[in-house]
Amino acid sequence: MFFAQIGGLINLVNLAPMGILDGGTILAPISRWISVAGVVLAALLVAFLALSMEFSPIVLVIAGFAVYGVVNRFRRHRTPHCRSVRRRAKLVLGLVWVAASGYLFFVTGATSIAMLTW
Repeated sequence: MFFAQIGGLINLVNLAPMGILDGGTILAPISRWISVAGVVLAALLVAFLALSMEFSPIVLVIAGFAVYGVVNRFRRHRTPHCRSVRRRAKLVLGLVWVAASGYLFFVTGATSIAMLTW
């Protein structure tokens, strides 16, 4: 159960909408503003970890790369990678991302409940 929870948590973090993570790559063709949401998420994570006295420099590095990814994404918003995806494909990408994130969120929470009751 412990390894299932850790694996689910790692995959859930990897689906965050930051440019260097898989979530940012998956959601890049949908809108460039999703990258901004990823930077806000990274900033909130850095602030939470700093206030809880469990700060890690790795989180700061990821946040720095997220800011770089947003700046780069707004510079290259007219590249074929971002403009060649049809509207229907964007909808499918978004729905699959929401489904995968929701499933991992559920699994991570369900395994922690199972660990507590076991």
